[in-house]
Amino acid sequence: MAETAEPQQVKKPMKSPRKKPGASPAGAEGKGKGKAKAFPGTFRPEEVLLYPYTTEKAVRMTALNTITFIVARTATKGTVRMAMESLYGVKVAAVRTQNAANGKKKAYIDLSPESSASDLASKLGML
Repeated sequence: MAETAEPQQVKKPMKSPRKKPGASPAGAEGKGKGKAKAFPGTFRPEEVLLYPYTTEKAVRMTALNTITFIVARTATKGTVRMAMESLYGVKVAAVRTQNAANGKKKAYIDLSPESSASDLASKLGML
């Protein structure tokens, strides 16, 4: 009895996934949805810093030369730094941000030693 030979399957080389025109190279977007540009075009510091966050904890943090603001959801650390320096004339050492569960974004802004957070807080009416 003669066995019939089954046709051999030819392996095709894998194609790379299609790229959209104008897409950035792989890995450039970072994690998740990618980074959206914050405030494209003109930079308006009034739209970045919404209002100072005045709670007991925020007022206590002024002793550590840190001031807390509620900022726009699209604000980045860099735009918060630029807005703070241009609006209030202080030198910023570091910015930390936190997305709160209520949909707001907090920015903890550490001022450099030559700028005083307690002076700025009293100017803003926090103290």
